[in-house]
Amino acid sequence: MEGWRPVEDIVRWGFAQRPVVMAEPSGCDDDEWIPMGWNFREMSGIDPFVIDQAVTVAFSGRPHEWRQRLVESLADTLAGLGGTAGILQAQAPPPLDRYTDVDAFVVSTDNALTGEEPSGEEA
Repeated sequence: MEGWRPVEDIVRWGFAQRPVVMAEPSGCDDDEWIPMGWNFREMSGIDPFVIDQAVTVAFSGRPHEWRQRLVESLADTLAGLGGTAGILQAQAPPPLDRYTDVDAFVVSTDNALTGEEPSGEEA
C-alpha cells in the first residue's frame, strides 16, 4: 500500500520538519484521548511533529475491533516491513485519516500489552 514506510524513515522525516513528540493516550476512552504532545505544544508554543505509536495497541477496556481489522487489512504491507510500519497522516487510510491531531502513525502486528498495567497511583 502506498505511503507506508519503515518507522525510522517517518521519525527521521519528522525531525527534519520540527521537534518530534510521540503521542500516547492519556485516557482509556477514545473520546478522552489526548496526545502527550499537546503538553509540549502548550508549554513551549512550538507545534511539534506528533507520531501516534499506540493507535493499534490493545489497551484493556478500549474497543479494538476496528484496530484489528486495520492490522488485518495491512497484513502484507506490515509483513514486508518487519511487522511494523509508519505512515504520514495525510496518506493514511480510513479510519486513520480522520485523526487531525497527529502527523503520523505507527501500526504494528505486535499489539499486546505485557506486564502489569499501571494503577494510576503514584508510588
